[in-house]
Amino acid sequence: MALYAILGERGQVVLTFGLAMAFYLIPGWVALAWLAPLTLAVLLRPDLGLALVAFSLSFFQAYKQLPSAAFPPSNWR
Repeated sequence: MALYAILGERGQVVLTFGLAMAFYLIPGWVALAWLAPLTLAVLLRPDLGLALVAFSLSFFQAYKQLPSAAFPPSNWR
């Protein structure tokens, strides 16, 4: 958590949105590995999590293919 705080505001935004983009672009089981750091980043900065939700609403028809099924980003629960 200290390393995340050292990044500052701009670094935290870049890291969180970078993790989200990597999660969406990487296929298969590797994407599930990116989900853990993304979850941690959102838990540390819930306001960035809300920004990710607002950003993903424009891609509600683009499905993310996971090993078990396909999910649109706006329908994650």
